[in-house]
Amino acid sequence: MFFHSVQLIKADRVAGERSTGDQSPMLDSSPAAYDPPLDLVHLSRQCLGDHELEGELLGMFRLQAQAVVAELSGSAPLPLQSKARIAHKICGSALAVGAHRVAGAASHIEKLASSNGADESAESLATTELLSSLAEVLVEIARIRG
Repeated sequence: MFFHSVQLIKADRVAGERSTGDQSPMLDSSPAAYDPPLDLVHLSRQCLGDHELEGELLGMFRLQAQAVVAELSGSAPLPLQSKARIAHKICGSALAVGAHRVAGAASHIEKLASSNGADESAESLATTELLSSLAEVLVEIARIRG
């Protein structure tokens, strides 16, 4: 069900990260910095303009995103390493469909897990960021697919 290997074009950078090597999240409130939930131009390039394939990929991503939201929102709290494994799966899929903010948020969770010193507040904020970006993408997919 997951389409990890569909990445035809690798993004040069994940949205929300600086390209200068500094991997901390960027905060920019300028209108020019608006990053839509889905980059439809990227998705079209990935699918070589095949609208039917675009719809299929969005449908598969929607299912995966819903599963991730359910896992991260479950009643039992997950350890950071489990969150990082979930984030890793959704990150590749998000890059494939042009959900750059989802990929950035997922990448942030992975980095927290690998730093071995993440505090609970940073972990909570990162998880909230991922859930929020997933919710935005799910709304956008519903708008596009009807």
